[in-house]
Amino acid sequence: MRHFCQRLARAAFVGATAVGGVIGCETTPAVTAPTDSTSTRFAPLTIEVHPLSHIYIQDDGTVVFDAAIELLDADDFPTRGTGVLELELHQGNRSGEAIMVRRTWSRDLNEAPVNAATFDRATRTYVVRETLPLAEVPRLPRLTASLRRHDGSVLTDAADLPILGPGAEPKPPAESAQGE
Repeated sequence: MRHFCQRLARAAFVGATAVGGVIGCETTPAVTAPTDSTSTRFAPLTIEVHPLSHIYIQDDGTVVFDAAIELLDADDFPTRGTGVLELELHQGNRSGEAIMVRRTWSRDLNEAPVNAATFDRATRTYVVRETLPLAEVPRLPRLTASLRRHDGSVLTDAADLPILGPGAEPKPPAESAQGE
């Protein structure tokens, strides 16, 4: 009985080794360079101001501008990209008012550290966070985002931004306060 158990254990060991060897001997397909159609398929084709973008006015009056910009490929999947990301915060065009305040920011996404630091893995967007003076917050803020690519093309989108936070209560325009 003892010899039988030893043989069985040896056979199990040899069998497991053989199976492991067979499983471990898979071949990997050769890596080929992407063709033009595949390399451009996953490149950004459109840009969108993500709905997470907003302005937040804190209790102490500090204003935080959060822009979340999404790049989408041919399949409408979020993707990373290169180029210069330009953001412009200005008065919305629906009010008929002159644009008095215009703030701009840019990020060079061609630089790998900038690209990595700006890209948020959780939302799959490029996030730009800035603080600005309360006086520079448009009454009806609108964000225009552009990606200037190396080939000279420009992707652009714009959206109205909500003003959030405890200090976000609407304030009357300066003219109507003086007219009373």
